[in-house]
Amino acid sequence: MTMVPPLCSAQRGRSQGARREGPCRCCPFRGRLRRPPDPTPLGAWTTSAADASRQHGSEMGNSSDTADEWLNREAMDTLWNMRNSGLLCDGLLKTSDGGHFPVHKVVMASCSEYFRALFSSRLNRQNQSEVVVYGVSSEALATVVEFAYKRITWVGCENVERLLKAADYLCVLGMLKDCCDFLLSIISPENCISIHSVAKLYNCFDLTDKAYRYLMEHFVEVAKRSEEFLQLDVDDVEAVLSDENLNVVKEESVWKAALRWIEHEPDSRAHHVARLLKCVRTGLVDTNYFVEKIKTNKYVADSEACRPLVIDTLRFLYDLDVVVHNDEVPTPLFVRPRIPHEVMFVIGGWMAGGPTTYIESYDTKADRWIRWTMIAPMHSQRSDACATTHDGYVYITGGFSGDECLSSAERYDPTTDQWTAIASMRYKRSGVGCIGFRDFVYVIGGFNGTTRLFSAEKYNPETNTWTSLPNMYTPRSNFAVAIIDNLVFAIGGFNGESTSNLVECYDPATDQWCEATDMNEPRSALAACVIAGLPNVRDYVHQHRDNLMEEKRQKMLAILSQRSRQLNSDDDRVM
Repeated sequence: MTMVPPLCSAQRGRSQGARREGPCRCCPFRGRLRRPPDPTPLGAWTTSAADASRQHGSEMGNSSDTADEWLNREAMDTLWNMRNSGLLCDGLLKTSDGGHFPVHKVVMASCSEYFRALFSSRLNRQNQSEVVVYGVSSEALATVVEFAYKRITWVGCENVERLLKAADYLCVLGMLKDCCDFLLSIISPENCISIHSVAKLYNCFDLTDKAYRYLMEHFVEVAKRSEEFLQLDVDDVEAVLSDENLNVVKEESVWKAALRWIEHEPDSRAHHVARLLKCVRTGLVDTNYFVEKIKTNKYVADSEACRPLVIDTLRFLYDLDVVVHNDEVPTPLFVRPRIPHEVMFVIGGWMAGGPTTYIESYDTKADRWIRWTMIAPMHSQRSDACATTHDGYVYITGGFSGDECLSSAERYDPTTDQWTAIASMRYKRSGVGCIGFRDFVYVIGGFNGTTRLFSAEKYNPETNTWTSLPNMYTPRSNFAVAIIDNLVFAIGGFNGESTSNLVECYDPATDQWCEATDMNEPRSALAACVIAGLPNVRDYVHQHRDNLMEEKRQKMLAILSQRSRQLNSDDDRVM
Protein backbone atom coordinates (compact mmCIF):
# COMPACT_ATOMS: atom_id res chain seq x y z
CA MET A 1 0.00 0.00 0.00
CA THR A 2 1.39 3.38 -0.99
CA MET A 3 1.26 6.09 1.65
CA VAL A 4 1.23 9.64 0.33
CA PRO A 5 1.16 13.01 2.08
CA PRO A 6 -1.80 15.33 1.51
CA LEU A 7 -1.75 18.46 -0.60
CA CYS A 8 -2.74 21.81 0.74
CA SER A 9 -6.13 23.17 -0.26
CA ALA A 10 -4.62 25.50 -2.87
CA GLN A 11 -2.80 22.66 -4.59
CA ARG A 12 -5.92 20.54 -4.44
CA GLY A 13 -7.90 23.32 -6.08
CA ARG A 14 -5.44 23.45 -8.98
CA SER A 15 -5.49 19.68 -9.41
CA GLN A 16 -9.29 19.48 -9.45
CA GLY A 17 -9.99 22.64 -11.36
CA ALA A 18 -12.45 25.30 -10.31
CA ARG A 19 -15.23 22.85 -9.49
CA ARG A 20 -15.60 22.28 -5.75
CA GLU A 21 -17.93 19.82 -4.08
CA GLY A 22 -18.14 20.08 -0.29
CA PRO A 23 -19.76 17.63 2.08
CA CYS A 24 -23.31 18.31 3.22
CA ARG A 25 -23.82 21.02 5.79
CA CYS A 26 -25.04 18.54 8.38
CA CYS A 27 -21.54 17.10 8.83
CA PRO A 28 -19.76 18.28 12.02
CA PHE A 29 -16.49 18.53 10.08
CA ARG A 30 -16.41 20.11 6.68
CA GLY A 31 -12.95 19.17 5.42
CA ARG A 32 -12.00 17.57 2.14
CA LEU A 33 -9.94 14.53 1.33
CA ARG A 34 -6.47 15.38 0.12
CA ARG A 35 -5.08 14.23 -3.19
CA PRO A 36 -1.54 12.86 -3.60
CA PRO A 37 1.18 15.24 -4.84
CA ASP A 38 2.41 12.71 -7.40
CA PRO A 39 0.21 12.91 -10.54
CA THR A 40 0.88 9.22 -11.17
CA PRO A 41 -2.14 7.24 -9.94
CA LEU A 42 -1.35 5.65 -6.61
CA GLY A 43 -3.34 3.02 -4.82
CA ALA A 44 -3.47 -0.38 -3.31
CA TRP A 45 -5.32 -3.55 -4.09
CA THR A 46 -7.73 -4.35 -1.30
CA THR A 47 -10.39 -6.98 -1.14
CA SER A 48 -13.71 -7.39 0.55
CA ALA A 49 -13.87 -9.41 3.74
CA ALA A 50 -15.28 -12.44 1.99
CA ASP A 51 -12.38 -12.52 -0.47
CA ALA A 52 -9.54 -11.31 1.74
CA SER A 53 -7.57 -14.47 1.04
CA ARG A 54 -7.27 -13.52 -2.63
CA GLN A 55 -5.33 -10.38 -1.98
CA HIS A 56 -2.00 -12.15 -1.71
CA GLY A 57 -2.35 -14.68 -4.55
CA SER A 58 -0.78 -13.27 -7.69
CA GLU A 59 -1.30 -16.32 -9.88
CA MET A 60 -4.24 -18.63 -10.42
CA GLY A 61 -3.86 -21.73 -8.34
CA ASN A 62 -1.43 -20.23 -5.81
CA SER A 63 -0.27 -22.91 -3.40
CA SER A 64 -1.86 -21.08 -0.47
CA ASP A 65 -5.33 -21.23 -2.00
CA THR A 66 -7.74 -24.03 -1.32
CA ALA A 67 -9.28 -25.93 -4.22
CA ASP A 68 -12.62 -24.20 -3.69
CA GLU A 69 -11.00 -20.76 -3.75
CA TRP A 70 -9.10 -21.62 -6.92
CA LEU A 71 -12.26 -22.82 -8.68
CA ASN A 72 -14.18 -19.77 -7.50
CA ARG A 73 -11.50 -17.44 -8.86
CA GLU A 74 -11.37 -19.34 -12.12
CA ALA A 75 -15.15 -19.06 -12.48
CA MET A 76 -15.12 -15.31 -11.77
CA ASP A 77 -12.26 -14.75 -14.22
CA THR A 78 -14.17 -16.71 -16.85
CA LEU A 79 -17.26 -14.55 -16.33
CA TRP A 80 -15.09 -11.43 -16.50
CA ASN A 81 -13.60 -12.53 -19.83
CA MET A 82 -17.09 -13.37 -21.13
CA ARG A 83 -18.28 -9.88 -20.15
CA ASN A 84 -15.34 -8.27 -21.92
CA SER A 85 -16.23 -10.29 -25.03
CA GLY A 86 -19.94 -9.48 -24.74
CA LEU A 87 -20.74 -13.20 -24.47
CA LEU A 88 -24.14 -14.04 -22.89
CA CYS A 89 -24.48 -10.54 -21.42
CA ASP A 90 -28.12 -9.78 -20.64
CA GLY A 91 -27.82 -6.21 -19.39
CA LEU A 92 -26.32 -2.89 -20.42
CA LEU A 93 -25.48 -0.21 -17.87
CA LYS A 94 -25.16 3.37 -19.09
CA THR A 95 -24.05 6.56 -17.41
CA SER A 96 -24.99 10.14 -18.18
CA ASP A 97 -21.41 10.90 -19.28
CA GLY A 98 -21.49 8.29 -22.05
CA GLY A 99 -20.32 5.11 -20.36
CA HIS A 100 -21.59 1.73 -21.67
CA PHE A 101 -21.04 -1.49 -19.71
CA PRO A 102 -22.41 -4.85 -20.87
CA VAL A 103 -22.98 -7.05 -17.81
CA HIS A 104 -24.51 -10.27 -16.58
CA LYS A 105 -27.41 -9.22 -14.39
CA VAL A 106 -26.96 -12.05 -11.92
CA VAL A 107 -23.34 -11.06 -11.30
CA MET A 108 -24.24 -7.43 -10.63
CA ALA A 109 -27.11 -8.50 -8.38
CA SER A 110 -24.75 -10.70 -6.38
CA CYS A 111 -22.81 -7.74 -4.99
CA SER A 112 -25.43 -4.99 -4.78
CA GLU A 113 -28.91 -4.68 -3.32
CA TYR A 114 -29.43 -1.80 -5.74
CA PHE A 115 -28.90 -3.97 -8.81
CA ARG A 116 -30.74 -6.87 -7.23
CA ALA A 117 -33.82 -4.70 -6.85
CA LEU A 118 -33.31 -3.05 -10.24
CA PHE A 119 -33.15 -6.33 -12.13
CA SER A 120 -35.82 -8.19 -10.17
CA SER A 121 -39.02 -8.96 -12.04
CA ARG A 122 -41.09 -7.27 -9.35
CA LEU A 123 -39.58 -3.85 -9.99
CA ASN A 124 -38.48 -4.21 -13.59
CA ARG A 125 -41.66 -5.66 -15.11
CA GLN A 126 -40.60 -4.84 -18.65
CA ASN A 127 -37.32 -6.71 -18.04
CA GLN A 128 -35.33 -3.90 -19.61
CA SER A 129 -31.81 -4.79 -20.70
CA GLU A 130 -30.56 -1.18 -20.87
CA VAL A 131 -30.50 0.86 -17.67
CA VAL A 132 -29.14 4.36 -17.14
CA VAL A 133 -27.41 4.70 -13.76
CA TYR A 134 -27.69 8.36 -12.80
CA GLY A 135 -25.44 10.07 -10.24
CA VAL A 136 -22.41 7.87 -10.94
CA SER A 137 -19.54 8.63 -13.31
CA SER A 138 -18.48 6.13 -15.95
CA GLU A 139 -15.09 5.77 -14.24
CA ALA A 140 -16.69 4.92 -10.90
CA LEU A 141 -19.20 2.53 -12.47
CA ALA A 142 -16.37 0.75 -14.29
CA THR A 143 -14.75 0.07 -10.91
CA VAL A 144 -18.08 -1.16 -9.50
CA VAL A 145 -18.51 -3.55 -12.43
CA GLU A 146 -14.98 -4.86 -12.01
CA PHE A 147 -15.60 -5.35 -8.30
CA ALA A 148 -18.77 -7.33 -9.04
CA TYR A 149 -16.78 -9.79 -11.13
CA LYS A 150 -13.45 -9.86 -9.30
CA ARG A 151 -14.30 -8.71 -5.76
CA ILE A 152 -11.23 -6.50 -6.00
CA THR A 153 -11.13 -2.72 -5.62
CA TRP A 154 -8.39 -0.50 -6.99
CA VAL A 155 -8.54 2.27 -4.43
CA GLY A 156 -6.13 5.13 -3.86
CA CYS A 157 -6.07 8.69 -2.63
CA GLU A 158 -7.08 9.99 -6.07
CA ASN A 159 -10.32 7.99 -6.32
CA VAL A 160 -11.36 6.89 -2.85
CA GLU A 161 -14.05 9.55 -2.33
CA ARG A 162 -15.50 8.95 -5.79
CA LEU A 163 -15.68 5.21 -5.10
CA LEU A 164 -17.18 5.77 -1.66
CA LYS A 165 -19.95 7.83 -3.21
CA ALA A 166 -20.67 5.19 -5.85
CA ALA A 167 -20.51 2.30 -3.38
CA ASP A 168 -22.87 4.03 -0.97
CA TYR A 169 -25.31 5.05 -3.73
CA LEU A 170 -25.35 1.59 -5.35
CA CYS A 171 -25.25 -0.34 -2.04
CA VAL A 172 -22.02 -2.17 -2.91
CA LEU A 173 -21.08 -2.95 0.68
CA GLY A 174 -17.90 -4.87 -0.15
CA MET A 175 -16.43 -1.91 -2.04
CA LEU A 176 -17.60 0.43 0.71
CA LYS A 177 -15.64 -1.62 3.23
CA ASP A 178 -12.56 -1.65 0.97
CA CYS A 179 -12.61 2.13 0.77
CA CYS A 180 -13.08 2.47 4.53
CA ASP A 181 -10.21 0.08 5.18
CA PHE A 182 -7.98 2.11 2.87
CA LEU A 183 -8.86 5.38 4.58
CA LEU A 184 -8.22 3.85 7.98
CA SER A 185 -4.82 2.63 6.79
CA ILE A 186 -3.70 6.15 5.80
CA ILE A 187 -5.29 8.07 8.67
CA SER A 188 -2.97 10.65 10.21
CA PRO A 189 -3.15 13.83 12.29
CA GLU A 190 -3.23 15.81 9.04
CA ASN A 191 -6.26 14.07 7.48
CA CYS A 192 -8.30 12.47 10.29
CA ILE A 193 -10.81 15.35 10.31
CA SER A 194 -11.61 15.07 6.61
CA ILE A 195 -11.77 11.28 6.85
CA HIS A 196 -14.30 11.65 9.65
CA SER A 197 -16.31 14.05 7.51
CA VAL A 198 -16.35 11.83 4.44
CA ALA A 199 -17.07 8.70 6.48
CA LYS A 200 -20.11 10.34 8.04
CA LEU A 201 -21.27 11.71 4.70
CA TYR A 202 -21.31 8.23 3.15
CA ASN A 203 -22.74 6.39 6.17
CA CYS A 204 -19.55 4.55 7.12
CA PHE A 205 -20.43 4.43 10.79
CA ASP A 206 -17.53 2.28 11.97
CA LEU A 207 -14.97 4.48 10.19
CA THR A 208 -16.71 7.58 11.54
CA ASP A 209 -16.26 6.34 15.10
CA LYS A 210 -12.66 5.25 14.54
CA ALA A 211 -11.69 8.54 12.90
CA TYR A 212 -13.18 10.51 15.78
CA ARG A 213 -11.43 8.30 18.34
CA TYR A 214 -8.20 8.87 16.42
CA LEU A 215 -8.79 12.61 16.65
CA MET A 216 -9.34 12.35 20.41
CA GLU A 217 -6.32 10.10 20.93
CA HIS A 218 -3.91 12.19 18.81
CA PHE A 219 -5.39 15.61 19.51
CA VAL A 220 -2.10 17.28 20.43
CA GLU A 221 -0.56 16.35 17.06
CA VAL A 222 -3.76 17.28 15.22
CA ALA A 223 -3.89 20.70 16.84
CA LYS A 224 -0.25 21.39 16.01
CA ARG A 225 -0.04 20.04 12.46
CA SER A 226 -3.48 19.85 10.87
CA GLU A 227 -4.55 22.59 8.50
CA GLU A 228 -8.03 21.04 8.52
CA PHE A 229 -8.35 21.90 12.22
CA LEU A 230 -7.96 25.57 11.34
CA GLN A 231 -10.84 25.32 8.84
CA LEU A 232 -13.40 24.06 11.38
CA ASP A 233 -16.14 26.40 12.47
CA VAL A 234 -16.45 27.47 16.09
CA ASP A 235 -19.15 24.91 16.91
CA ASP A 236 -16.89 22.07 15.80
CA VAL A 237 -13.87 23.43 17.67
CA GLU A 238 -15.95 23.91 20.81
CA ALA A 239 -17.27 20.32 20.57
CA VAL A 240 -13.75 18.91 20.22
CA LEU A 241 -12.11 21.00 22.95
CA SER A 242 -14.86 20.29 25.47
CA ASP A 243 -14.96 16.53 24.87
CA GLU A 244 -14.34 14.48 28.02
CA ASN A 245 -12.30 11.98 25.98
CA LEU A 246 -9.76 14.50 24.71
CA ASN A 247 -6.33 12.96 25.26
CA VAL A 248 -4.15 15.72 26.68
CA VAL A 249 -1.56 15.41 29.41
CA LYS A 250 -1.83 19.10 30.22
CA GLU A 251 -4.72 21.48 29.70
CA GLU A 252 -2.24 24.02 28.38
CA SER A 253 -2.39 22.06 25.11
CA VAL A 254 -6.11 22.75 24.82
CA TRP A 255 -5.57 26.48 25.24
CA LYS A 256 -2.76 26.48 22.68
CA ALA A 257 -5.07 24.74 20.18
CA ALA A 258 -7.82 27.28 20.77
CA LEU A 259 -5.36 30.14 20.39
CA ARG A 260 -3.96 28.71 17.15
CA TRP A 261 -7.47 28.45 15.72
CA ILE A 262 -8.31 32.05 16.73
CA GLU A 263 -5.08 33.51 15.36
CA HIS A 264 -5.66 31.84 11.98
CA GLU A 265 -8.39 34.46 11.35
CA PRO A 266 -8.23 36.83 14.34
CA ASP A 267 -10.53 39.49 12.95
CA SER A 268 -13.48 37.11 12.64
CA ARG A 269 -12.66 34.72 15.50
CA ALA A 270 -11.39 36.80 18.41
CA HIS A 271 -14.90 37.29 19.79
CA HIS A 272 -15.19 33.49 20.27
CA VAL A 273 -12.42 33.43 22.89
CA ALA A 274 -14.84 33.15 25.82
CA ARG A 275 -16.61 30.14 24.31
CA LEU A 276 -13.32 28.35 23.78
CA LEU A 277 -11.77 29.34 27.10
CA LYS A 278 -14.69 27.62 28.83
CA CYS A 279 -13.59 24.38 27.13
CA VAL A 280 -10.22 24.55 28.89
CA ARG A 281 -10.08 22.98 32.36
CA THR A 282 -8.35 26.11 33.62
CA GLY A 283 -8.29 24.90 37.22
CA LEU A 284 -5.85 22.17 36.14
CA VAL A 285 -3.49 24.58 34.38
CA ASP A 286 -0.21 25.49 36.06
CA THR A 287 -0.78 28.64 38.11
CA ASN A 288 2.11 30.60 36.61
CA TYR A 289 1.10 29.60 33.10
CA PHE A 290 -2.48 30.73 33.68
CA VAL A 291 -1.41 34.10 35.06
CA GLU A 292 1.33 34.79 32.51
CA LYS A 293 -0.09 33.20 29.33
CA ILE A 294 -3.87 33.06 29.61
CA LYS A 295 -5.03 35.82 31.94
CA THR A 296 -2.84 38.40 30.20
CA ASN A 297 -3.57 37.19 26.66
CA LYS A 298 -4.84 40.10 24.56
CA TYR A 299 -8.01 38.30 23.44
CA VAL A 300 -8.87 37.25 27.01
CA ALA A 301 -8.03 40.64 28.49
CA ASP A 302 -10.27 42.40 25.96
CA SER A 303 -13.23 40.05 26.53
CA GLU A 304 -15.77 40.91 29.20
CA ALA A 305 -17.22 37.41 28.91
CA CYS A 306 -13.90 35.88 30.00
CA ARG A 307 -13.63 37.76 33.29
CA PRO A 308 -15.96 35.56 35.40
CA LEU A 309 -14.04 32.42 34.42
CA VAL A 310 -10.69 34.11 35.05
CA ILE A 311 -11.83 35.21 38.51
CA ASP A 312 -13.20 31.75 39.38
CA THR A 313 -10.01 30.11 38.20
CA LEU A 314 -7.80 32.42 40.26
CA ARG A 315 -9.92 31.78 43.34
CA PHE A 316 -9.54 28.07 42.83
CA LEU A 317 -5.81 28.16 42.10
CA TYR A 318 -5.01 30.31 45.14
CA ASP A 319 -7.53 28.75 47.54
CA LEU A 320 -7.24 25.14 46.40
CA ASP A 321 -7.52 23.42 49.80
CA VAL A 322 -10.84 25.09 50.61
CA VAL A 323 -12.43 23.93 47.35
CA VAL A 324 -11.06 20.39 47.49
CA HIS A 325 -12.07 19.65 51.07
CA ASN A 326 -15.54 21.14 50.91
CA ASP A 327 -17.62 18.12 49.89
CA GLU A 328 -20.83 20.13 49.90
CA VAL A 329 -19.75 22.15 46.86
CA PRO A 330 -20.02 20.31 43.51
CA THR A 331 -16.83 20.24 41.48
CA PRO A 332 -17.08 22.86 38.72
CA LEU A 333 -16.34 21.79 35.16
CA PHE A 334 -13.19 23.90 34.84
CA VAL A 335 -11.44 21.85 37.56
CA ARG A 336 -12.79 18.42 36.61
CA PRO A 337 -10.17 16.12 34.99
CA ARG A 338 -11.04 14.56 31.65
CA ILE A 339 -11.51 10.84 31.21
CA PRO A 340 -8.04 9.27 31.21
CA HIS A 341 -7.00 7.25 28.18
CA GLU A 342 -4.71 5.14 30.34
CA VAL A 343 -5.20 3.93 33.91
CA MET A 344 -2.63 2.07 35.98
CA PHE A 345 -3.99 -0.57 38.36
CA VAL A 346 -2.20 -1.74 41.51
CA ILE A 347 -3.75 -5.02 42.57
CA GLY A 348 -3.30 -6.94 45.81
CA GLY A 349 0.07 -7.25 47.52
CA TRP A 350 1.33 -7.60 51.08
CA MET A 351 -0.22 -5.18 53.56
CA ALA A 352 -0.45 -5.02 57.37
CA GLY A 353 1.18 -8.41 57.81
CA GLY A 354 -0.73 -10.31 55.15
CA PRO A 355 -1.95 -10.43 51.55
CA THR A 356 -4.80 -8.17 50.50
CA THR A 357 -7.47 -7.66 47.85
CA TYR A 358 -6.85 -3.90 48.04
CA ILE A 359 -6.93 -2.20 44.62
CA GLU A 360 -5.82 1.29 43.62
CA SER A 361 -5.70 3.01 40.27
CA TYR A 362 -3.66 5.97 39.13
CA ASP A 363 -5.49 8.65 37.14
CA THR A 364 -2.93 10.19 34.80
CA LYS A 365 -5.12 13.20 34.05
CA ALA A 366 -5.82 14.11 37.68
CA ASP A 367 -2.33 13.03 38.85
CA ARG A 368 -3.78 11.17 41.80
CA TRP A 369 -4.26 7.69 43.25
CA ILE A 370 -7.82 6.47 43.74
CA ARG A 371 -8.80 3.62 46.05
CA TRP A 372 -11.36 1.44 44.33
CA THR A 373 -13.61 0.80 47.30
CA MET A 374 -16.61 0.36 45.01
CA ILE A 375 -15.05 -2.29 42.82
CA ALA A 376 -15.74 -5.97 43.34
CA PRO A 377 -12.84 -7.51 45.29
CA MET A 378 -10.74 -10.32 43.92
CA HIS A 379 -11.85 -13.83 44.80
CA SER A 380 -8.52 -14.53 46.53
CA GLN A 381 -6.17 -12.46 48.60
CA ARG A 382 -2.74 -12.65 47.05
CA SER A 383 0.73 -11.18 47.13
CA ASP A 384 3.70 -11.99 44.86
CA ALA A 385 1.23 -12.41 41.98
CA CYS A 386 1.61 -11.05 38.47
CA ALA A 387 -0.90 -9.03 36.46
CA THR A 388 -1.18 -8.32 32.75
CA THR A 389 -3.71 -7.05 30.24
CA HIS A 390 -5.14 -8.92 27.27
CA ASP A 391 -8.03 -8.08 24.95
CA GLY A 392 -9.50 -5.47 27.30
CA TYR A 393 -9.28 -7.57 30.47
CA VAL A 394 -6.90 -7.45 33.44
CA TYR A 395 -5.54 -10.89 34.38
CA ILE A 396 -3.88 -11.76 37.68
CA THR A 397 -2.22 -15.12 38.19
CA GLY A 398 -0.79 -17.10 41.08
CA GLY A 399 0.72 -15.47 44.13
CA PHE A 400 0.85 -16.23 47.86
CA SER A 401 -2.26 -16.35 50.04
CA GLY A 402 -0.44 -16.05 53.37
CA ASP A 403 -0.52 -19.81 53.87
CA GLU A 404 0.38 -21.31 50.50
CA CYS A 405 1.31 -20.55 46.93
CA LEU A 406 -1.65 -20.28 44.56
CA SER A 407 -2.51 -21.84 41.23
CA SER A 408 -5.71 -19.80 40.91
CA ALA A 409 -6.17 -17.00 38.41
CA GLU A 410 -8.88 -14.44 37.72
CA ARG A 411 -9.65 -11.59 35.38
CA TYR A 412 -11.24 -8.18 35.75
CA ASP A 413 -13.65 -6.67 33.23
CA PRO A 414 -13.47 -2.84 33.40
CA THR A 415 -16.81 -2.51 31.58
CA THR A 416 -18.72 -4.41 34.28
CA ASP A 417 -16.43 -3.83 37.29
CA GLN A 418 -16.41 -7.54 37.99
CA TRP A 419 -13.77 -10.12 38.78
CA THR A 420 -14.27 -13.61 37.34
CA ALA A 421 -12.39 -16.73 38.39
CA ILE A 422 -10.86 -18.53 35.42
CA ALA A 423 -9.42 -22.03 35.18
CA SER A 424 -6.58 -22.68 37.61
CA MET A 425 -3.05 -23.07 36.32
CA ARG A 426 -1.43 -26.49 36.21
CA TYR A 427 1.05 -25.54 38.94
CA LYS A 428 1.13 -23.31 41.98
CA ARG A 429 3.22 -20.24 41.27
CA SER A 430 4.37 -17.34 43.42
CA GLY A 431 6.80 -14.70 42.18
CA VAL A 432 5.59 -15.64 38.72
CA GLY A 433 5.99 -13.88 35.36
CA CYS A 434 2.85 -13.17 33.33
CA ILE A 435 2.25 -11.35 30.03
CA GLY A 436 -0.47 -11.17 27.38
CA PHE A 437 0.60 -11.65 23.77
CA ARG A 438 -1.57 -12.19 20.71
CA ASP A 439 -4.19 -14.86 21.49
CA PHE A 440 -2.82 -16.08 24.81
CA VAL A 441 -1.77 -15.14 28.33
CA TYR A 442 1.67 -16.59 29.10
CA VAL A 443 2.69 -17.58 32.64
CA ILE A 444 6.33 -18.44 33.31
CA GLY A 445 8.36 -19.82 36.20
CA GLY A 446 7.72 -18.91 39.82
CA PHE A 447 7.98 -20.62 43.22
CA ASN A 448 5.66 -23.48 44.20
CA GLY A 449 6.44 -23.38 47.92
CA THR A 450 9.30 -25.85 47.64
CA THR A 451 11.39 -25.03 44.59
CA ARG A 452 11.80 -22.56 41.75
CA LEU A 453 10.12 -23.67 38.54
CA PHE A 454 11.39 -24.35 35.02
CA SER A 455 7.86 -24.72 33.69
CA ALA A 456 5.67 -22.34 31.69
CA GLU A 457 2.10 -22.46 30.39
CA LYS A 458 -0.33 -20.39 28.36
CA TYR A 459 -4.01 -19.57 28.85
CA ASN A 460 -6.54 -19.57 26.01
CA PRO A 461 -9.42 -17.19 26.86
CA GLU A 462 -11.59 -18.74 24.15
CA THR A 463 -11.55 -22.20 25.73
CA ASN A 464 -10.69 -21.27 29.34
CA THR A 465 -7.87 -23.81 29.32
CA TRP A 466 -4.17 -23.88 30.16
CA THR A 467 -1.59 -25.61 27.96
CA SER A 468 1.92 -26.55 29.07
CA LEU A 469 4.90 -25.04 27.24
CA PRO A 470 8.47 -26.34 27.01
CA ASN A 471 10.56 -25.83 30.13
CA MET A 472 13.01 -22.97 30.43
CA TYR A 473 16.72 -23.65 30.67
CA THR A 474 16.87 -22.00 34.09
CA PRO A 475 14.40 -22.13 37.00
CA ARG A 476 13.52 -18.69 38.25
CA SER A 477 11.12 -16.61 40.32
CA ASN A 478 10.84 -12.86 40.93
CA PHE A 479 12.09 -12.08 37.44
CA ALA A 480 10.99 -9.70 34.68
CA VAL A 481 9.03 -10.49 31.51
CA ALA A 482 8.94 -8.45 28.29
CA ILE A 483 8.15 -8.93 24.62
CA ILE A 484 10.52 -7.83 21.85
CA ASP A 485 10.27 -8.84 18.19
CA ASN A 486 7.46 -11.31 18.97
CA LEU A 487 9.64 -13.15 21.51
CA VAL A 488 8.78 -13.53 25.21
CA PHE A 489 11.86 -12.73 27.32
CA ALA A 490 12.45 -14.01 30.86
CA ILE A 491 15.06 -11.80 32.51
CA GLY A 492 17.08 -12.39 35.67
CA GLY A 493 15.36 -13.46 38.90
CA PHE A 494 16.22 -15.90 41.70
CA ASN A 495 17.03 -19.53 40.88
CA GLY A 496 16.72 -20.90 44.42
CA GLU A 497 20.38 -20.43 45.30
CA SER A 498 21.46 -17.09 43.91
CA THR A 499 20.36 -14.04 42.00
CA SER A 500 20.63 -14.63 38.26
CA ASN A 501 21.85 -12.60 35.31
CA LEU A 502 20.62 -15.20 32.79
CA VAL A 503 18.18 -14.26 30.04
CA GLU A 504 16.22 -16.53 27.73
CA CYS A 505 13.37 -16.06 25.27
CA TYR A 506 10.41 -18.11 24.10
CA ASP A 507 9.37 -18.09 20.44
CA PRO A 508 5.62 -18.84 20.10
CA ALA A 509 6.11 -19.57 16.39
CA THR A 510 8.50 -22.47 17.03
CA ASP A 511 7.40 -23.33 20.60
CA GLN A 512 11.02 -23.26 21.76
CA TRP A 513 13.14 -21.48 24.36
CA CYS A 514 16.48 -19.97 23.32
CA GLU A 515 19.26 -18.63 25.50
CA ALA A 516 19.88 -14.91 25.09
CA THR A 517 22.84 -12.76 26.06
CA ASP A 518 23.34 -12.56 29.83
CA MET A 519 22.93 -9.27 31.67
CA ASN A 520 26.02 -7.55 32.98
CA GLU A 521 24.76 -7.79 36.59
CA PRO A 522 22.62 -10.38 38.42
CA ARG A 523 19.19 -8.98 39.30
CA SER A 524 16.16 -10.24 41.23
CA ALA A 525 12.78 -8.62 41.95
CA LEU A 526 13.43 -6.44 38.92
CA ALA A 527 11.18 -4.77 36.37
CA ALA A 528 11.56 -4.42 32.61
CA CYS A 529 9.75 -2.44 29.95
CA VAL A 530 9.99 -1.96 26.20
CA ILE A 531 10.25 1.55 24.78
CA ALA A 532 9.46 1.99 21.11
CA GLY A 533 10.20 5.01 18.95
CA LEU A 534 13.07 6.57 20.89
CA PRO A 535 14.25 9.57 18.84
CA ASN A 536 17.83 9.14 20.07
CA VAL A 537 17.95 5.34 20.12
CA ARG A 538 21.53 5.45 18.82
CA ASP A 539 22.58 6.96 22.13
CA TYR A 540 21.21 3.90 23.91
CA VAL A 541 22.23 1.15 21.48
CA HIS A 542 24.54 1.92 18.58
CA GLN A 543 26.98 4.13 20.44
CA HIS A 544 27.40 1.43 23.07
CA ARG A 545 27.78 -1.16 20.33
CA ASP A 546 30.34 1.04 18.58
CA ASN A 547 32.35 1.32 21.80
CA LEU A 548 32.27 -2.45 22.24
CA MET A 549 33.32 -3.02 18.64
CA GLU A 550 36.13 -0.49 18.95
CA GLU A 551 37.31 -2.11 22.17
CA LYS A 552 37.35 -5.53 20.49
CA ARG A 553 39.14 -4.07 17.45
CA GLN A 554 41.85 -2.50 19.60
CA LYS A 555 42.36 -5.81 21.44
CA MET A 556 42.62 -7.63 18.12
CA LEU A 557 45.13 -5.09 16.80
CA ALA A 558 47.17 -5.46 19.97
CA ILE A 559 47.19 -9.25 19.59
CA LEU A 560 48.17 -9.02 15.92
CA SER A 561 50.89 -6.50 16.73
CA GLN A 562 52.26 -8.75 19.46
CA ARG A 563 52.24 -11.75 17.11
CA SER A 564 53.98 -9.67 14.42
CA ARG A 565 56.72 -8.67 16.86
CA GLN A 566 57.16 -12.27 17.92
CA LEU A 567 57.47 -13.41 14.29
CA ASN A 568 60.00 -10.69 13.53
CA SER A 569 61.95 -11.64 16.61
CA ASP A 570 61.96 -15.30 15.57
CA ASP A 571 63.11 -14.35 12.06
CA ASP A 572 65.96 -12.32 13.49
CA ARG A 573 67.09 -15.26 15.58
CA VAL A 574 66.96 -17.56 12.55
CA MET A 575 69.03 -15.13 10.50
